[in-house]
Amino acid sequence: MEKGARPRLDPVRGRPRFDAEVDGAFRIHPRDPAPGAATPALPVARLALSPIRAPGSRSGSGPSGYLRLMPSIEEIQHALDRRPGQRLDVEGKRRAAVAMVLRSSAEGPEVLFIERARHEGDPWSGHMAFPGGRLEPEDPHVRAAAERETYEEVGVSLHGAQLLGRLDDKQGNPRADAALVISAFVYALADPPRLVPNHEVEEAFWFPLRSLLEPSNHVVYPTREDLEFPGILVGEPGRHIVWGLTYSFLECFFDTVGRPLPNRWSPSMRAYARQLHER
Repeated sequence: MEKGARPRLDPVRGRPRFDAEVDGAFRIHPRDPAPGAATPALPVARLALSPIRAPGSRSGSGPSGYLRLMPSIEEIQHALDRRPGQRLDVEGKRRAAVAMVLRSSAEGPEVLFIERARHEGDPWSGHMAFPGGRLEPEDPHVRAAAERETYEEVGVSLHGAQLLGRLDDKQGNPRADAALVISAFVYALADPPRLVPNHEVEEAFWFPLRSLLEPSNHVVYPTREDLEFPGILVGEPGRHIVWGLTYSFLECFFDTVGRPLPNRWSPSMRAYARQLHER
């Protein structure tokens, strides 16, 4: 990470400042001190979501996709109830889980993303993701793994949060861990605590949910194999791009709530992804 990308120190407190990012997302440096006490249980709340509009457009004008209201938390929960996430066969498979966490803001709901720390040999090194990780022996079920990892990675307790539902299970990358099944759970959180990323996380920040649908944020993510995957820019260009597994979970989420992402998969890329999973 370049020095210029690090937060500036507050001259009074000597602590990292929070810098406003794209569309009101805020980032926090992972080296903030750990909190002195465990995160308390948080109350359940609904989020009031705002309409999506094209930049510069007025109500009643612009692309129809931007004029529809973002669904409320209750509507999201009803949509997830009507379409329970597809569950893959997990017999003989390793398990992992992630948490898609929402919070309310003046501009509408925001979703929590993390940028994974860079480690040699880690297939997810530096990727944008939802907090989460592998199922451990002490976890009573796969959802507990998502909740435990969220607290460990960013200091956010999901005890008392509103569980909205579950997305489709996803198979692990065949080139990295084909015997892995990843589950995703959606939560709404009221008054979340300050984010405190651990050593596994380079940065953690909230990003407006509606901005994930804005075409100006839809970019491509080039891989080392000279392939280009659909991605969504959520911060620094060339760095904070959601793609791959997390993008796939977002496709499932927006399809379920009736606000589908555009189909940006070329036939050749769909065929390539299918070949990987058939190996």
